[in-house]
Amino acid sequence: MKILHLAAFTGNSGDCLSHAAFQSSFREIVSIDAVFNEVNLRDFYKNNRVRSFDATFADEINRHNAFVLGGDLMFDVRWAYSATGTTLDFTREFIDSIYVPVILNGIGYAEPPHKVKEQEQIFAKFKEFIEYISVKPNWLLNHSE
Repeated sequence: MKILHLAAFTGNSGDCLSHAAFQSSFREIVSIDAVFNEVNLRDFYKNNRVRSFDATFADEINRHNAFVLGGDLMFDVRWAYSATGTTLDFTREFIDSIYVPVILNGIGYAEPPHKVKEQEQIFAKFKEFIEYISVKPNWLLNHSE
């Protein structure tokens, strides 16, 4: 089983330990020989922009059996430029182009440390994103009403 894992694999030793523990536990619990191909979230940061959440990346995801997001502070709800208001600048088109199972793992949430002008619009985008993925059959999002 080939799994693409998007997370911050550099810069924070706690996150890196969390990723390694998740991958190990996943292999043990599922009892499958899983190969994790790691993609560094920092390559997608606006100030770094080595890669984009686009059709090329969606194709890469879909060449795997599953896609894991996290665990990181991916729900850092403060980015007006982002389609989701978070670090994950996923458009609906991008989300719809992913057809393999998407597993959200230990994703952290944080509000901006200070009030920003666009805060209402940013939170509205985040809420819309969560509502949109929560009804997608291939997005494994544990939530309660």
